Amino acid sequence: MTQTAKIITQDQADELGDLLTRIIDSAKGYAECCDESDNPRFADLFKKRARQRDSFASEIRTCLAESGKDFETDGSMLAGVHRMFVELRSKLSESDEAIFREIIRGESALVNAYEEALESIPSTSKAYSILTRQLSSVRADLQDVKQKAKLLD
Repeated sequence: MTQTAKIITQDQADELGDLLTRIIDSAKGYAECCDESDNPRFADLFKKRARQRDSFASEIRTCLAESGKDFETDGSMLAGVHRMFVELRSKLSESDEAIFREIIRGESALVNAYEEALESIPSTSKAYSILTRQLSSVRADLQDVKQKAKLLD
């Protein structure tokens, strides 16, 4: 039995599952923004972030599987509404500025979800280490997007 399997309770697995849903939503949101962006440079960035989030989701699925938990999701219903809103706003504004505002909002929510998940996961577990690394990357990505958004003002 792996370290993850020994430590993660059902409540902790549920918390990881909730985070997994948000990460999938983030990946889908970035993919949508890639399709909607008028700027090829931003489209490449969004594509890279979508792939990164897919990788993060895979790591969390592995942690759940190692703990004996099976959690499959395609994202939340709310995220579908959010992606439609991003599409609508980007078409109305005809700029990347609206896309960046929505990414900042979504990524800020993802940072909060990571922080909540980390509160419930033992710091000695493999999952904690993975989440800490991923959160660091998401925070850096959020700062990068905020800087890029300022350049658009």
